[in-house]
Amino acid sequence: MDETDVTQLDAVQLRRSIGYVIQAVGLFANMTVAQNVGVVPSLLGWNRRDVDARVDELLQLVGLDPTTYRARRPSALSGGEAQRIGVARAIAARPRALLMDEPFGAVDVVVRSALQRELVRIVGELHTTTMFVTHDVDEAFRLADRIVVMRQGQVEQSGTPFELFDSPATPYVRDLVHAGDNVFRRYFLRGRELLRTP
Repeated sequence: MDETDVTQLDAVQLRRSIGYVIQAVGLFANMTVAQNVGVVPSLLGWNRRDVDARVDELLQLVGLDPTTYRARRPSALSGGEAQRIGVARAIAARPRALLMDEPFGAVDVVVRSALQRELVRIVGELHTTTMFVTHDVDEAFRLADRIVVMRQGQVEQSGTPFELFDSPATPYVRDLVHAGDNVFRRYFLRGRELLRTP
């Protein structure tokens, strides 16, 4: 990571330099939204003023008004709001890497689409390397620059979405991405385009 062998790094410092977003969100129920978002910068020793400013900046970045949401508890948030707070918390300390494990799987399709759009915008602004795990092929093709298709713990193929469409390496990949299906390809291309249109 950043040209450094991670086995040579302190595990706690390494964890604090990576942002995490999980399917179950994992917000701390006993903390406010502001405390949740500011937890890693606080652990890293940021001063209070910088943490507060970063919390407000990130709440605005994920489309939530700081004056409305700062003092709320996770129990007062909708599923989509909680996921947005989870993303804000994950990027609070400006991590160089972001790990997302099916982060939008538990929200409805409308909220999911909005969160996907937010993710594309945020990652584009921050230039953060992101690993996004999903079982949703359409989601992978809309979001990813590169896709690694796995089956039973083995890599079937790695490549750009277009490489997987145009040159599937195995019958499994061909079936998974509907290779040769021009309707699916047009659907995918339009979804990808719409997600990236301001």
